[in-house]
Amino acid sequence: MNVNFHAKFTKGNSYALVMEDYGGISLQGYVKTNRLEITDILLIALQITDIFNGDAAG
Repeated sequence: MNVNFHAKFTKGNSYALVMEDYGGISLQGYVKTNRLEITDILLIALQITDIFNGDAAG
């Protein structure tokens, strides 16, 4: 599932993404009951990095 982001902000060393709410659970909530494989973690990290570098469609 793809979740679109609408805006990104940086202030000092902090970052924030404004993303659509499609009624799912947060990543934090998901990992409380599910195990992520290292490949999943790296894929998520790369997607977030692409967003902040301006390489992802939003």
